[in-house]
Amino acid sequence: MEDGYIDIHDHILPGVDDGAQSMEQTLRMFKIAYEEGIRTVIATPHFYTGSKIPSMAELRDCLIRVTEELNKVLPQMSLYLGGEIYYSQKCISLLINKQIPALADSRYLLVEFQVMAEYQYIKKAVQEILINGYIPILAHIERYESLVKELGQVQELVNMGAYVQINAQSIMGDNGFTYKRITRKLLKNNLVHIIATDSHNDGEKAPRVKKCAAYLTKKYGEAYTNDLLQENQKKIIRNQYI
Repeated sequence: MEDGYIDIHDHILPGVDDGAQSMEQTLRMFKIAYEEGIRTVIATPHFYTGSKIPSMAELRDCLIRVTEELNKVLPQMSLYLGGEIYYSQKCISLLINKQIPALADSRYLLVEFQVMAEYQYIKKAVQEILINGYIPILAHIERYESLVKELGQVQELVNMGAYVQINAQSIMGDNGFTYKRITRKLLKNNLVHIIATDSHNDGEKAPRVKKCAAYLTKKYGEAYTNDLLQENQKKIIRNQYI
């Protein structure tokens, strides 16, 4: 694990979801990530339990192939396997049976919900994940309208043991003013633990963080910025508490 930013939310594996569609595009995304200061990536293909999901064997094979190609062009980069898991009751049993992956073989779980999911549903999901020995990271929390309209609700989930991830593009306003306002409010209230790219391609949704890192450093200082883009991620990979 080279020193540098760590991206724990990235749809960079080729042909497994709506992210990279070829090995060539995957490698272009890695080159952009490298130029942006990222040195470690956790690939997080989507897992919707109501639809066909890639097998762990398929994913590990894909990871090996990508790593082999990556080592030829960017040996400084590290790659781990994870998943962005759309929460359902079924996903817990799939996790326990090792049919879908947590982040980098840790207890941390990147979990997403329907945009209109009610707060009580998200809260119950957090409880269920924690009870089963996993640690939930709420993916791109700025999208959940019922949750972020009241920051006390976000604080309650954090107090329960959940962690909060927001997208770098949202902070910079690339995903619209509403997400920009919400993410900056979350940052101001110290309710963010992880910033990630949620990249899907080498175009508009490329793995870019440099502009965001510069803004955060200017606004909040280097130590807080490093926690959000690097130090907390190291703890995830090491399976330590943030």
